[in-house]
Amino acid sequence: MDFIQLFLWFAIFQCLVITALLIKSIIRGNRSSFFLSVLLLAYAFKLLLNTDVRLGLDPGYYLVSILMIGPSLYLYLDSIVNKDFRFDRALLVHLVLPTIYLITIALFHSLVDLSSLDDIFKDQRLLAFASVLQIIVVGQTAFYLIQSARLVLKYRKTKKNDFNKIYLNRRNTLSILIAAFCLAGLFWILLGYGDIGWLIVQFGAPSMTVAYLFWMLLSLSIIGLGYYGLINPKAFIISPKIIAFNPNTIHQDELSHFQNQIIQILEEEEVFKNPELRMRYFSDKLQINPNQLSIIINKGFKKNFNDLINEYRIKDFLSKVDAPDFEKYTLLSLALDSGFNSKSTFNRAFKKNMGVTPRQYISSRIPDQNT
Repeated sequence: MDFIQLFLWFAIFQCLVITALLIKSIIRGNRSSFFLSVLLLAYAFKLLLNTDVRLGLDPGYYLVSILMIGPSLYLYLDSIVNKDFRFDRALLVHLVLPTIYLITIALFHSLVDLSSLDDIFKDQRLLAFASVLQIIVVGQTAFYLIQSARLVLKYRKTKKNDFNKIYLNRRNTLSILIAAFCLAGLFWILLGYGDIGWLIVQFGAPSMTVAYLFWMLLSLSIIGLGYYGLINPKAFIISPKIIAFNPNTIHQDELSHFQNQIIQILEEEEVFKNPELRMRYFSDKLQINPNQLSIIINKGFKKNFNDLINEYRIKDFLSKVDAPDFEKYTLLSLALDSGFNSKSTFNRAFKKNMGVTPRQYISSRIPDQNT
């Protein structure tokens, strides 16, 4: 196996590993992790079709995987820089072209028997048809690369005082990765002719040096983007502009507004199940600073932040205890699943909220076997 094949398998393995590591974040509802995983899987599938392994698929199916790379990259970036991003039906428009291509290639494969990709170059009509398809792919890829680059440039032009140091470092690192990705795309389009069959016939096949540079640059940029997105799922998001108000003189209507927002976050997102949850998460969501949030919680809920979060964790624990099969699990496992990070923390919070220990509470629910 030559070097390029080894590198392709290395890149495929890395994409699959990162995707597996992203599953937990996806389950928790992280939209950016979902789009990043689609990008990684689409790229891994494209690489798989370029290895020596024969999957029995028409070579044209790699076009569909390429058509998924551009939209997934753009949607990934949009989901982490746009706080108003919504996961709704409007996003399906990005799947229109890949779906059309999938149907077209399936019909083409059912009508035309190709023993190898070289057969396309032996028939002028097939060559013209394949070239048109590839030109559209190149156009779509270029469009999404430009849109992705525009998203990055938009935030690079933001004044530095709108970012703290951590956000600036993350932004700059991701900017480099996206720039490498776009550069690889330019390599493919300008020096590799975008794999357009007609251009390959006219000017000859691109050199293997160009192919090596393309595969390595594109693979390393995507793998780097994957690991960075795994470590920093919200790496590009700007620190929100803090709403100016004095929480000590806040009106009841404003207080109720923030209370409802906090309750909505807790009930809809169930963030209390995250044992690493911090006040900063809520302050960023509400666009207020932590001190303001602390006063709002104290005034609105008559308790501190930790007690509020633990109250929701205990409610979740009690709902699990009410389940018919709860005895299959230990109390500690149920507590950890509800967001507590240790047995001692759980016992203290439970006793503070319920007035009894977890064991005493469970025992009181079990009827006396002798009566």
